[in-house]
Amino acid sequence: HKTKGDYKSAPRTCIGCHRKDDEGAKGHKGRYGDKCESCHGTKGWKPSSFVHDADTRFALRGAHRSTACSDCHTGPLYQQKLPTGCNGCHARDDKHKGTLGTDCAACHTEKSWKERSRFDHDKTRFPLLGKHVQARCEACHKSADFKAAPRECVECHRAEDKHAGTLGTACADCHNERDWKTTTGRFDHDKTRFRLRNKHAAPLACTACHADSKHMRDTPTACASCHTKHDKHEGQLGKECERCHDDRSWKVPHFDHARTRFALLGRHLAVACKDCHATPRYRDAKSECIACHERDDKHKRAFGTRCDGCHNARAWPLANFDHDKTAYRLDATHRKLACEGCHRQPAPPGKPAAAIGSTCVACHRKDDVHDGGLGARCEQCHVSASWKKVQPLGVRP
Repeated sequence: HKTKGDYKSAPRTCIGCHRKDDEGAKGHKGRYGDKCESCHGTKGWKPSSFVHDADTRFALRGAHRSTACSDCHTGPLYQQKLPTGCNGCHARDDKHKGTLGTDCAACHTEKSWKERSRFDHDKTRFPLLGKHVQARCEACHKSADFKAAPRECVECHRAEDKHAGTLGTACADCHNERDWKTTTGRFDHDKTRFRLRNKHAAPLACTACHADSKHMRDTPTACASCHTKHDKHEGQLGKECERCHDDRSWKVPHFDHARTRFALLGRHLAVACKDCHATPRYRDAKSECIACHERDDKHKRAFGTRCDGCHNARAWPLANFDHDKTAYRLDATHRKLACEGCHRQPAPPGKPAAAIGSTCVACHRKDDVHDGGLGARCEQCHVSASWKKVQPLGVRP
């Protein structure tokens, strides 16, 4: 009531008393008109009673709720029609400089510009998979022009190419988005000159064979290039490991012994390699029977060391010596005798044991009941079928 005595002339509008507040440093300076009650109440200037969500066509969400009115309403309230598009207020915040258009809401939300985009990258020509889903936008989009981002692996990952370009730029031929170290299911080694089989096809790291990742194409394919440390033969059998071994197992050889100077026959076919080859230096193995069968020689070397002269590889008892081809043919009871029954003398080195003699008395002196009185030619009276059977003197069949 400014006029004394005339209380009825006091203003009844807010602006009538509060114009100075509106024109002050913290006021609206008339930009929002004279109807203060549209936003404020009588309890206090602050907070405003204006409900933006109900009273306008622009509901406030996210960071917009904490924004001062003057940040958006910079001009006269009723004369100025504020834009409802993001770009109308945020053109200065557009780091893309208009290259992605003006529909900021396609990627950003009201919560924060820095909040992860809600943009659906799968609707572009480059769907995000694997580790790409976790990558920040700026990791690939180096400039404000997002559409200019590279789509080829090598354009972003050149620094990670351990092959130094020797395998070309098509990284996706071997690698995938899950992990650089995982090539399973991508690179088909069978399309190279070295097809992977058996143990090679098992989960095996590329570096197990390709020690130099920069020159993978130069990796040698010979077994010995990778398996020299596994060569227990100490190089004695050469470098062609595949002649005896294959990629199923080192311990299961497929060597054809018939290609050597010692073909395996009879019982030898079932013998383990180590039974004859005492050491991995296989060429050092002896080929003479006696070298392996010294303990089996019941003759104690009486017949020499040429076991194969009488025996064969089928079995020791199956002798293949034909005595009838010698100067002393066996007949009657002589055929039933053991060899050592006649061959009793030690054998000279390299020769079979000699018989006691080819005359009867040489073996049968102890059987001579005549005490030598009839001489040494027993065959004049006796026959080999039996001593007791006597033939007339001088009569020989």
